[in-house]
Amino acid sequence: GRMSATQRSKGQRGEREFCAALRDHLGEALTRQLGSARDGGPDLLIGETWAVEIKRGEQLRLADWWTQSCQQAADLYRWPALAYRPNRQPWQVIVPLDIVMWGYPHWENTAAADYTATLGIAGFAAVIRETRRR
Repeated sequence: GRMSATQRSKGQRGEREFCAALRDHLGEALTRQLGSARDGGPDLLIGETWAVEIKRGEQLRLADWWTQSCQQAADLYRWPALAYRPNRQPWQVIVPLDIVMWGYPHWENTAAADYTATLGIAGFAAVIRETRRR
């Protein structure tokens, strides 16, 4: 359904906040997808590899959001990541487990919800750095 202006501005604040926090750990600028590039696509692209969906709010719909993240990433031949933050809690990032383990997609069902790892921002930044070196 359509988002209210309040939800949308909270979403955009969430995106800026996540990008700033990740930038602090990665030490490099990150560019959000804006406007039409983002409509139906991921919120943030990192390097040549990651497509990140960023969600902020109380109602956690992780299964739906993960499916959305995976579809959007697959459309761009990228790896999916889902960053989310409930109110008054730190950011968490869901990523495929095989990428954490081996540094690349290794399993048929790499996008299956059972085969994910949930990381903090520092952990996600570490995975980005490590997978880049290969």
